[in-house]
Amino acid sequence: MAFDGQGSTVTFGTSGYSFNIISIGEVGKEGEEIDTTHLGTEYAKTNIPADLYDPGETTLTVEHDPTVNVIVPGVVETVNYDFGAQGLPVLLSGWIKGYKVNGAETGQRVTATLTVRNTGELNQITTTGA
Repeated sequence: MAFDGQGSTVTFGTSGYSFNIISIGEVGKEGEEIDTTHLGTEYAKTNIPADLYDPGETTLTVEHDPTVNVIVPGVVETVNYDFGAQGLPVLLSGWIKGYKVNGAETGQRVTATLTVRNTGELNQITTTGA
């Protein structure tokens, strides 16, 4: 089932930062691997899955608000990525790794790129979406 991103939000549990969000980048996890290749290995490298995964980073494009003083690096806090009424909310720990104003142009809104370094376990929360 396809759905659009209308109504998506990101909530920062401790700092309470709030932004007008234009876009939310990738939120997910990627498995790690342990290289098991040795001098007797033939044809291709070998590996096994690691016990841990990397929850990665999420990049947000937001309207820059000069009244919000974003402290980088931030404190580790609960970050809730909620993809609207039809989406699946994702709750994890994270901290603000970067905040960069994307510049300014006459007649255009000023945006910023906010990078969240996700940490800890990635939990998908069941919801009763519309």
